[in-house]
Amino acid sequence: MELVGLIESVEEAAGEPLQIIDAARRFLDLRHLSYVALTFPKPSGSKLPIFTSTYPIQWQNHYVERDYVRIDPVVVEAAKSNLPVDWTKLDTLSEPGRTLFGEAREFGIPTTGLTIPFRGQQGELAVLSACADFSARTWEDYKHENIWKLMVANSLIHRRILDIHNIADRRPKLTRREIECLCWTSQGKTCADVATILNIAETTARCYLNSARSKLNCVTIAHCVAKAISMRLIPPVS
Repeated sequence: MELVGLIESVEEAAGEPLQIIDAARRFLDLRHLSYVALTFPKPSGSKLPIFTSTYPIQWQNHYVERDYVRIDPVVVEAAKSNLPVDWTKLDTLSEPGRTLFGEAREFGIPTTGLTIPFRGQQGELAVLSACADFSARTWEDYKHENIWKLMVANSLIHRRILDIHNIADRRPKLTRREIECLCWTSQGKTCADVATILNIAETTARCYLNSARSKLNCVTIAHCVAKAISMRLIPPVS
């Protein structure tokens, strides 16, 4: 299963942040992948933001020296949302934002990309940015097939970064029923199927799933299932 492959590629990567993020990049077939931790659990003692990327080192230095993380349109938008930010769908850009995108192109950075926000259980905020040299049609197809993988990758990478900085990852506690509902959903069962299997009302099954989704800070049930697997809260699909 692709999810298992993604989990293994990130968790089995060597311990340096760049090696971790590059393992995810290769699995996801992207040109570049970039992780930025904007806030960390306190007290962490880590200097923020934490920036790890497969971008050319010249662009990374340029970006950091100019403190572009403060004005980067995709980072700013992602920090305000729980939803992915498609770079190609940004309606308006400020003058600094247009300058940043223009300079990125000069450094060979594709401007077809997606930024995924991640809000952890301890209040931390990180964003994962992915970009590729795809046509508009190919990019839409890629997003449709892979956006959930990018969400899971963000969670996996974030947990590895927490480990590197010696910060405990406080996983949310799911109830037995929430775990059961997620497990059956991961096997392709509908909410009605889950209700029948567990001998509960369909509305009750839906409540358990929505409760788990809320605890894991996910937008959809599918994302919740994938995240629960990635966090080892439920077993992977065999």
